[in-house]
Amino acid sequence: MPARLSDFTDKELLHLIIDHQSESSGLTTGELVGRLDLRDKNATQCASARLGWLKRFGMLERAEDGRWYLSEPALSLLAGHLLATQERALDEMRD
Repeated sequence: MPARLSDFTDKELLHLIIDHQSESSGLTTGELVGRLDLRDKNATQCASARLGWLKRFGMLERAEDGRWYLSEPALSLLAGHLLATQERALDEMRD
């Protein structure tokens, strides 16, 4: 059965984009659809909407040529870096 966009979490999509970002320069919506092997007739439109939401939440940036890139906060999230407030919360839990 072909994959659907809803089969992938946002974090999985971000990982896919960062993998492609290191291989080349960003990722277009069409390239994402191809890499995920999405075959639905509205796959590109659905992927575009999903990427738009990730952009709205600050996880992605879009270049003028239409390529998607991970933002600094997304890179930090995927690397496992914590915000100062998160670190303090963890420190308080240890006491």
